[in-house]
Amino acid sequence: MTGLGLLRNRRLVITAILMLVLIIGILTAEILAAGREGMDTIISDAASIVCSSIASVFFIRTWLSTSESEIAKRIWGLAALGIVLWTLAEIIWGFYEVVLGRAIPYPSIADLFWLGGYVPLYLALSTGYRTFQARTSRQQMLAIALSILIFSAASIIFVIVPTLRSFDPAKLPESLTNVAYPLADSALVILTLIIIFALEKGRFAFTWQLFGIGLIFSAIGDLTFSYATWNELYYPGNQLNFLSGFIDTLFNISYLTLGMAAYSYRLLSETLSTGKINLVLRSLTRSNILVFISCQGKILSLSDNFSNLIGTPAKTSFIEMPLSEALGLNESEVENIIRETVEHGSLSTRPLKVRNSNGSARDTWWTSLAIYDEQHQLDCIALVLRANLAEEARKEPPLKEDQRMLIEYYLSKAGANRIEEDQVIKSYFIEQINLLHSLVEQFSGGKMAKNLLAHLQQAASRNNWYFSLDGQDITIPKEFEGQVLGNFLFALLQEAKKFAVDMTSLKLVEQEMASLDRNMGPEALRDLDKYNLRSLIIPVQ
Repeated sequence: MTGLGLLRNRRLVITAILMLVLIIGILTAEILAAGREGMDTIISDAASIVCSSIASVFFIRTWLSTSESEIAKRIWGLAALGIVLWTLAEIIWGFYEVVLGRAIPYPSIADLFWLGGYVPLYLALSTGYRTFQARTSRQQMLAIALSILIFSAASIIFVIVPTLRSFDPAKLPESLTNVAYPLADSALVILTLIIIFALEKGRFAFTWQLFGIGLIFSAIGDLTFSYATWNELYYPGNQLNFLSGFIDTLFNISYLTLGMAAYSYRLLSETLSTGKINLVLRSLTRSNILVFISCQGKILSLSDNFSNLIGTPAKTSFIEMPLSEALGLNESEVENIIRETVEHGSLSTRPLKVRNSNGSARDTWWTSLAIYDEQHQLDCIALVLRANLAEEARKEPPLKEDQRMLIEYYLSKAGANRIEEDQVIKSYFIEQINLLHSLVEQFSGGKMAKNLLAHLQQAASRNNWYFSLDGQDITIPKEFEGQVLGNFLFALLQEAKKFAVDMTSLKLVEQEMASLDRNMGPEALRDLDKYNLRSLIIPVQ
């Protein structure tokens, strides 16, 4: 859901309308109460408390709705603390004026809460800035610099210069407070502008735009308030005037806009998992061929469908023939399979290209098992060759029952210890892809998220990987197991991670990957580390 889509969200629209009605109601009440002793103060203070409380509720609910493992938990928690401190300041201000019935001193304990609220808000924004590793273009930097220049000029003209001209040691606390507000506002506005530009096309761009607008309203309100209080124009004689009403309205709109920013984030987060990517396993083979070879690589026995693999009806002529010769392989390839099978006891799903009698190459997947005699001496090597013999399979006779049972046994024996392991790494792979897809969508927009999947498709085509993409479905070969599966998924993940880092930041990807890993059990982590799937290898530019 983009910002434009969010504007069509029924809940957000209704909430925005209610807030607009609240602002209109406050203004109407203040106008009707003008000139009535004490009423305008009560309405003004009550309105500020209500608006700030609404913002606090939105921020707290957004903070509570985020997962403990998300970086957003810290960002929204700190922001909520800042808004709550501002709300407490409004309550203290109202208590002095309405309950105690006297003008609140300036500065007061309320200002301590207001200024104190800037600290967690600044920490929240700086956390977001570091997390997003916000990068801005030259034009964006110029826009930020221009904004700072305008705000600084206004602060100097309307606050700092008047303060210095009429400096009074007795008014030192008031002078320092007047200067503190615009400086604190400047820090928040600068960080927010940088984040807004960094996430201009991202999923949460609308949220940060609202956040920035709210802070800008607050900064203008603070600037105007400092000017008005210094010149005794804020509620002169406890009477409402246009400037006082303008300042109060700015603060109220600021609180409600900030609240809407938090609410929009929660609405966006609720729709985050709508584009879940699925992993589909597709079988590349239809035939299983059984071959027994000696320790020297010569064929001892083979199943009836071997002839379909190499394209010749003769079967017995291959007995005692080197397997490398029968399948058009290099001798070293067969020697390596024998050596590794003896060392590990078995091999599972080793991809290998063989050649038929016409010299055409064909993809096969080899599973091997070392067979020992009663004296525990190596007797032979059992091989199961899986291939796609679609047309030939129509002509080939069915396997004998003993051959079929042996094939099932050898496949199970060679891969028995890897079934759960393979499931772990497949599940982890698709969780990682969904995580990276979500990150890119959040911070670079839906179009770039689609480009992530397109990038994987292109990488697969360049490297001749067995990988295809259909909508939200990623398809990989069902035959891939063990180390072959691990190597394949590792390569795909590295491509996805590099793309996500380019679209977001290295730090963000690392932190989100670590959050995902913390939810894995120790046995699962051992399986993942066996194939190095948790690593993040990004080449140095």
